[in-house]
Amino acid sequence: MDAPLFRIQAIDARRQRAVGTPFESPTLASGILAAAAVAIVVGVGWLVWVVELPHRATVRGYLAPDPGLVRVRSVAAGTIAEVLVREGDEVAAGQALLRLETRRSTPSTPDIGAATIENLGRLRAATLTQRQLAQASLEAGQTELARRGDGLRREISVLGSQLEAARGRAGVAARRSDELAPATSQGLLPMAALRQQRDLVEELRLDALRIEQQLLERSRLLADVDAERSARGRQAQAQLAELDAALERLALETLEADQRKDALVLAPIASRVLRIAATVGAAMHTGETLLVLAPVEAALQAILMVPTRDAGMLVRGQPVVLRLDAFPHQRFGVRRATVLKVGAGVILPGEREAPVVLAEPAFEVVARLDSSEIAAYGRRWPLRTDLTFEADVQLDRSTLIDRLLDPLRAFARRDG
Repeated sequence: MDAPLFRIQAIDARRQRAVGTPFESPTLASGILAAAAVAIVVGVGWLVWVVELPHRATVRGYLAPDPGLVRVRSVAAGTIAEVLVREGDEVAAGQALLRLETRRSTPSTPDIGAATIENLGRLRAATLTQRQLAQASLEAGQTELARRGDGLRREISVLGSQLEAARGRAGVAARRSDELAPATSQGLLPMAALRQQRDLVEELRLDALRIEQQLLERSRLLADVDAERSARGRQAQAQLAELDAALERLALETLEADQRKDALVLAPIASRVLRIAATVGAAMHTGETLLVLAPVEAALQAILMVPTRDAGMLVRGQPVVLRLDAFPHQRFGVRRATVLKVGAGVILPGEREAPVVLAEPAFEVVARLDSSEIAAYGRRWPLRTDLTFEADVQLDRSTLIDRLLDPLRAFARRDG
């Protein structure tokens, strides 16, 4: 039996194609799906173009009082002899905190501090003796010069009187000579009498001139004496001032040496003792921390250590979210703060003593807490100094399209 070349169904379908294809009307389900697709496209577009996404930096930090912690350090190497306060105590400014023993004497080794004080005492005694001798020499020299000056002034006074008298006698003789001249010319008096009178005038004038010369000489001597007295006085006063300064310096060095022998460490301000880093008998080096104090009634603030790579857009007023290590945020929530100040200089790792260890250069950012307490288990727990935390700092906000286009913009700026 011969088989057809094409299937019967195919031949029938080709015969009916001229009639046209069937039309199917849309169903409700397809309309809903289309509307949902349009809504999704619009929503995605709205998210991309309108919704802003925050840009945050996650950093480490700690809590500290507003003026900052006060770290009391050892001013000299020594041994802690006595601790006079306990952690948590409130102390007044100038109150003794501990006693530092700096003596280094043993049965075989003399007390260096005592020997230093003894040497300073000998130097001070020698300097005081030198000052007394200088004072006595000044007074003796001034007395001698004053005596010489007084003698010269008396001589000058006498010579002045003699000069005035000599000039008076010379004037009288000159007038007498003038009176005799007409009588001599008329032959009433001999010429010898006139010459004798004129010789007397010259003699009296020479006498007045000698007295004037003596007066000038005594005046110059008096000026020299006064100048010498003034110069010696200035020189002696300068020497005395140097000796007084040396005495003050020696007295201060003696006081410092005496204080170094057994020093009381005092509180610089009214504060609360947070931590005592020294124990009785411990050997302390110069500059080592003895106690850590917090100013009384100081408000807590958050200190954030923001790495330099995240510090470019930091400004005052930016919000901060804190997650305290001592109060896990999953159970106790988060704390909020606001940036108050951004440090002007970079802090290097190991440069500052703080509860947070820096792994890279960072800026210190100060933020104000919205609350210094945490409510939990039916009561309020106050936050404490040196509590550490992790913080999110909101740097800026931008849309998703901006985020997507930022690499292209950066590339365009680089090429431009």
